[in-house]
Amino acid sequence: MEHEWDIFEFNKNTTPWDVVILGSIISFGIAAYFVFIGNFFGATLFIVLPVVLALVMRREPKNIKTRIDKKGVHINKNTHKFKDLAYFSITNGHLIVKPKERDAIYVPVHAKEEDTIRAALAYYEIKEDEHEESMTELANRMLHLK
Repeated sequence: MEHEWDIFEFNKNTTPWDVVILGSIISFGIAAYFVFIGNFFGATLFIVLPVVLALVMRREPKNIKTRIDKKGVHINKNTHKFKDLAYFSITNGHLIVKPKERDAIYVPVHAKEEDTIRAALAYYEIKEDEHEESMTELANRMLHLK
């Protein structure tokens, strides 16, 4: 059983700019405090941080080509063989593939394809398990950093 799909890694319209703006205001307030107490390194850090974050978040989303076939899960040019996968999960519009030796890989999916993807991975006897998302993974996913 094979299945493939193309999708952008994130929807450009869902970037949480309100969170970025609020974080920037707080960051500039902290920078002002550091200037007041004479810590110019801390002030510089809290001035540069929101600027870098905003620049990173402005990038255009990449197109992700994903295919599930008898050789494994192909994500763009990377192949993850079934024997190297611990489990998969589908949640929040993402296929989460967990290799045994690495961090989880998040691949966006169309909502209408979730059952087909689930069936394709079950066909190759990959177990489905609930993925416990760490704070780092959550931040990377929400801010489109990874």
